[in-house]
Amino acid sequence: MELFGNRGMSFRITSLSENQPIDWKAHHVPASALDHHGAADIHHGVELKLGILGDMVRIREARASDVNGIRAVHRAAFGDEGPIVADLALALIADESAKPILVLVAESEQGVVGSIIFSSVHMPGSEYGPSYILAPLAVAPEIQRMGVGSQLIESGLTVLRERGAELVFVLGDPRYYGRFGFNTGHKVCAPYDLPYPEAWMCLSLGEVVPERVNGQLVCAESLNRPEHW
Repeated sequence: MELFGNRGMSFRITSLSENQPIDWKAHHVPASALDHHGAADIHHGVELKLGILGDMVRIREARASDVNGIRAVHRAAFGDEGPIVADLALALIADESAKPILVLVAESEQGVVGSIIFSSVHMPGSEYGPSYILAPLAVAPEIQRMGVGSQLIESGLTVLRERGAELVFVLGDPRYYGRFGFNTGHKVCAPYDLPYPEAWMCLSLGEVVPERVNGQLVCAESLNRPEHW
């Protein structure tokens, strides 16, 4: 997870210009792996000017050419656990049970420097609309604590809200994710028993009241493994 602040940067909203079709086959990931909405349907990108580095970082929906960058940024951001998290990120992108899926990247002149994935989840028997889980989130070590992670989260939540999502779940630091409205005021059980239940949080993007949300969460097959919880 990314646990950074929002220091030394400014940002502005710009229009995206990437309308190329996404073909993941060349990278051993199915072409249908990403959300059918496609990159062209993100109405706004976000550009961050990092005050310390003086570099511009733009947030956009992932393309086929980003797969190696997505792998690399997860490896760098998670230290010894990097290879495991990187494999999870690519597995989620290729996982049919994770669809629809939203994958955003933060890009600088050096390439991909951040990535976030929102994969689909559901609660059997519930009447809730489209729901997602935020995992994983990675930012390159050299630009951590500059707001890139925050903007990846906020951009992703904005897109999901526009696409009609109702709930987003996350397992992470309450002090960090609480800034975006995530809280423990729900009754949805995670796929596995958690050593830190206070880290299991939910955010409503619509009219659903989190306190009334209950059930057993079912996530994508590639995420439904004890080592990820």
